[in-house]
This record gives sequence, structure tokens and C-alpha cells, in this order.
Amino acid sequence: MSTTTLTQRIEECNLPEMVNRYFPDADVPQSGGLVQAVWRGDRNPSFSVFRRGEVWFWKDHATGESGNCYHFLTQIVGLKPREAAKALGAESGSDVGHVRRTEWKRVEAPPAPSDAALTKLRTAQANLARSPDMPDDLRRRGITREDAMAYGIGVIGKDIVLPIYQHGEVVAVKIRKHDVSRGKYRYADKGVGSPPIHLAGKRRIVLLVEGEFNAIAAHAATGGEYHVIGMPGAGNTIPSYLLGEHKNKKWYIHADRDRAGRQAKIRWARQLSEAGVPYALMPFDTFTNSDGTAGDFCDRLRVTGKSGLREYIQSAMAWADSQRPKKLGPKGKAVAYAIESGGMDSTYRAAIDTGASRELVISAYYAIAAGDVDTAEVKRLAVGVRAVLRSNWNELLLVSAVLRGASTVQEAARLAGVATSTAYRVVRESRLFVLSSGVLRLIGNWRQIILARASEFTQAMVSHRAAWISAFVSMWLSFSMVFGSGFG
Repeated sequence: MSTTTLTQRIEECNLPEMVNRYFPDADVPQSGGLVQAVWRGDRNPSFSVFRRGEVWFWKDHATGESGNCYHFLTQIVGLKPREAAKALGAESGSDVGHVRRTEWKRVEAPPAPSDAALTKLRTAQANLARSPDMPDDLRRRGITREDAMAYGIGVIGKDIVLPIYQHGEVVAVKIRKHDVSRGKYRYADKGVGSPPIHLAGKRRIVLLVEGEFNAIAAHAATGGEYHVIGMPGAGNTIPSYLLGEHKNKKWYIHADRDRAGRQAKIRWARQLSEAGVPYALMPFDTFTNSDGTAGDFCDRLRVTGKSGLREYIQSAMAWADSQRPKKLGPKGKAVAYAIESGGMDSTYRAAIDTGASRELVISAYYAIAAGDVDTAEVKRLAVGVRAVLRSNWNELLLVSAVLRGASTVQEAARLAGVATSTAYRVVRESRLFVLSSGVLRLIGNWRQIILARASEFTQAMVSHRAAWISAFVSMWLSFSMVFGSGFG
């Protein structure tokens, strides 16, 4: 009598129905698509459900996780392996079978778009060619009619239709919706995943950016000088076939100046590092829109034109080339800890506010990508990011060593991985330790002292901002008195 294996059940599973059964508010269409991850309070759709061949897969673009229905049950629903196998109706819970988590990633290139998708693209291109007006969604990105037509962009109604190129061929047709109430983007074909756009260049240089429109802006501004790869989102990973194709070229990584961009910069740098591909980290763009939001390549293109964007890209590349990542000291490791754990929203700003240079921040990114920073010990302390930035890294390592049983300075130094002389100096300067008769121990309120540093740091920043605002108001009032009420 044959048994039903887990592999068979995975191949037979209807993932849209499964997601809707466990999370009805997700409302996944039967054909799959991009939906909200309601189980983690997602406000913007970032969870893809799609088919590869006859098997359903999922990808969480916010976390980078992916898998099939079995992994959905174990990773998202939270079932144990045996419970997940039973939920799928498998009689053999030990057989994970041939359908693995990364099966869909093995596809060397996206499948060719359907005739219907290509027909929609041609219709959209003809619409743009006939229209006397440029759509607002393109104009505000700084993309001219000439560039839109050169890159094959089209319009249907108020929606932007964007061809996704690889090797000069269209591999997918993506639609940027004007009404974003149910997500910004969708693909003309179901089950294509989310392939990045690849625009070929003349030089042996790859510019990796976040977003297809940013890729087009960069490629147009530089006259096709570089290969430009535009990732569809910060949560995506670089496909292996693109890594292999460009492994002998130097990559420059540029990401948006926000939480997702900081995480993406680390993820992509780590991928390139593990693949042995040379890369450089471009600085976060300080360009700011008139409404105070962080700008991107399209915003620069709109304001400064192609020459301004080209000048910025070349200067940012030159700056990235000039960096020589250095071995991290206590402060650098504290910044690396902040980047890697929870403080992604304000790490760059916090590093600057605590006196860390841009070069030190870049060194921290390189160290994280290369796996040279072990923050596990300090994470066990469960202290805030600001407290770590305010503290001496070696001091926190010694705290962790004492908590693990070290009773002498020598033992603590060995466990913390620092020189004995450094450990003695830190213990002498710290208010957290008591050293008596050769025995090292923590004072009773060591945790309160560390957390108080975070409070002090926050208060210092509040005072700093208050002083700055007060000076600004005083200046404004002075102008009012001199030039009249028009300045009031």
C-alpha cells in the first residue's frame, strides 16, 4: 500500500486557499498576486503568492523569506513540522521531498511573457505615442517623453506599463497603478515572481539600485555607460543568474535612505561578498524633497536634470572607491550593532549624532556583510540601540562575560575577546564593575545605568533640537524687526 508523501501534498496544495483559510483578511486571489501580510500588520502589500510550473510558492518581500505551502505552515502559521505535515494530509511526515524552499529560485531566467502581456505593452506604448500630454506619474519622476519611449514605457488610462528587460529582451510586463488603494504594482502575467530590470551598459561596472524607475533614471542620465540593475523592491535578493553573469564586474550598491534601504544594502552586500564579487557601497543620498521626504534618483532627475544626476552618481561612486574599510574599534562595533539590530530607522542619523563619521558607518556595513561583527553577546543584554551607541563596546562585552560566569578580569577578557590590558582599563573607567581581591563582579544596578545612558542620550538630543529651534526663531524675529512684518 503506497503512502502519500509530503512532496506529493506540497505539489497538490492550493496555497491561495490555504492562506485565506488561516488568514481570511489576506484575501488572496485564486490566481495569486501581491497582498498584505495581515499576520504582521502589513499596511502595504508585500507578500507574493505565485506558481512555478505546477507548484505554488510565496515570498515575503519585507523580510526576504520564501518557501512553499509547507514552509508557510511552519514559518508563518507556526506549526511544528509534524503538525504541518499532518495539516497537509501527508502520511509520511519525514519526507520533505524534491520541492524545496528555493526551488523557484533555481530558474535561470524568468519565463517569456505571454502574447496577451506583450499585446497590452504594445497598446500602452501606442497610447503614449499618440497622447499630447505626459502622465503625471512619469513627469514627477523626471522622465521625459523621449526617454519613456526609448525605454518602451506606455500608458493605459492613468496606469504606467513598464517592460522589464533582461539581456535586451522583455521578460515581464509590470503595471504601476495610479490608484494604489490595493497595491502599487501588478504584473500582466501571473506567477512571474518579481524579476529585476537589467539595462545593459558599455563598461564593466554594475550599478545596483532600488526600483525600476530609479534604474531607468540612472541609465538615461549616464548615457548607458553602466550596467544598471533595478531591484523591484528593497526586500528582494539578487537572482543567482545575474550574480553569475556579472561576477567579473565591479558592483556599486545604492539604496534608498530609509529602514528598508539600509537592510537592503546589508543583504545585497552580503550576497556579493559570499559570491566573491567585488563591490563598493555608495553613500545614502542626502537629497531631500520639498515636503521633507528622502529623495531618490528620480527626484534628483526631476530637479537637477540628467547632468545633475550623472554628476551625483559619478561622485558617489568615486567616494565609494576612496573608502578603505578599517578594523572596527569599540565605537565602530557599537554602530554596527545599531545597524544590524532594530535601530534601522535612525542608525545613520544616530551614528552622526554620536560623532561617528560617514567612513565609520561604511566600515560597519562592510564588516557586517563580511560577517566580521559578532553582536550575539551584546544582544543577550537586551539593551537599547541608543544605550549601546552611548556605551563602550568592550564594556558591554565584559558585562556579558561576567554574566556568563567570568570571575576575574583575565577570564572576562578571554571570553570577551579583548586584551587583558584593555579589560583592566575598561573596568577601571566603568561604573558597572566592582573588582575586589581579584574577583570581578557587576554592581547591583548595572542594567539601570546602561538604560539611563539611553535616556541621557535622548534628553541630550531633545535639548540640542530645542536649542536649534530657539536660535532659528530668534533669527526669524530679528529679520522681522529689521525688514518689517512681511517676515513675521
